[in-house]
Amino acid sequence: MGTLHSRRRSATAGIPAGGRGPRAAGAGAAAAPRPAAALRCGGVPEGAWTICDVRDVAAAHVAAAENPDAAGRYIVSQPGSIDARFVTDALKGALPGAAALPDGPRTATKETIDASKVRTQLGIELHPAAQTIADGAASLLEHGLAAPAWAAKGAAAKVPAAAF
Repeated sequence: MGTLHSRRRSATAGIPAGGRGPRAAGAGAAAAPRPAAALRCGGVPEGAWTICDVRDVAAAHVAAAENPDAAGRYIVSQPGSIDARFVTDALKGALPGAAALPDGPRTATKETIDASKVRTQLGIELHPAAQTIADGAASLLEHGLAAPAWAAKGAAAKVPAAAF
């Protein structure tokens, strides 16, 4: 989850391990552990996680800096957790070769985060979690940070260019 605190154009942010999305050039696969694990090892560990898209966190920073009325805490995160099945389903839906991945296990998930302030006060529409996972995985493949056997056969991501 990304948290942005703003006080009259000064801001700090914390982005724990839940930050996902396309990697910057030079960023390692450690920045995207679950998609990277699925692509490298052929599976996702059991569990449930909250995620935020790094592009949404960046957009919130810019919006808070440009809005003189921005103040307080802004939570930039999906409202609920996702499980390993969600990750494998998102990968299979975006990457044709990922169909061979075993389905991730189902884990109880819950919605506990209210990110409405970032939408209503900063005008940020969060990327859907499945798109964040898909774009992050496509970026790992593009930068050579994950190289599953099926990717070497030329399977390309079905992620629209406009998503980047």
